[in-house]
Amino acid sequence: MSKVFAIASFGGHWKQLRLLSECFDKHEVIYITNESFKSCKCEKITDVNRNSYFLILKCIFQFLILFVKHRPSHVVSTGALPGLIGVFIGRIFFCKTLWIDSMANAEELSFSGKVAKKIAHICLSQWEDVATTEGVGFQGRVL
Repeated sequence: MSKVFAIASFGGHWKQLRLLSECFDKHEVIYITNESFKSCKCEKITDVNRNSYFLILKCIFQFLILFVKHRPSHVVSTGALPGLIGVFIGRIFFCKTLWIDSMANAEELSFSGKVAKKIAHICLSQWEDVATTEGVGFQGRVL
C-alpha cells in the first residue's frame, strides 16, 4: 500500500483536496495542513506565505521531520506555499509528486503553481485554457 501525503492550506485549497479523498481509498493517506482535524489522519504545519521568511524555514523543518517520520511514496497538493514546500521536499525524498492548481486561478497558474510546474512530476490546472497557455495538464475540475 502506498503512503500519500495530501497537502493543502486551509480554506479553498483544503476543500478541493478533500474532494479528491476518494482517489486515495487504496492508499494510506496523511493529510497535512495548517489546521488540526480529528476526522482524518492529519499533521499540522505552520501556515506560511512568500513574505514570511522565518516561517518558511520553520515549515521546511517541519516537513523534513514529517518525511523522515512517515516515509511517503507520493505527494499531492492543491496549493499554496506549504504544499509547494511539500512537493519540493517530496522530490528530494524521491516521492512521486502531483500539483493541482487551485480552481480560483482561472486566468493563469498561481505563483506557487508556476514554481510547481518546474518541480512536480505532474502539474495540472483545473481550467483547460490555462493548462494550454501554461503548458500543464488538464484532467477536469475538482469542483
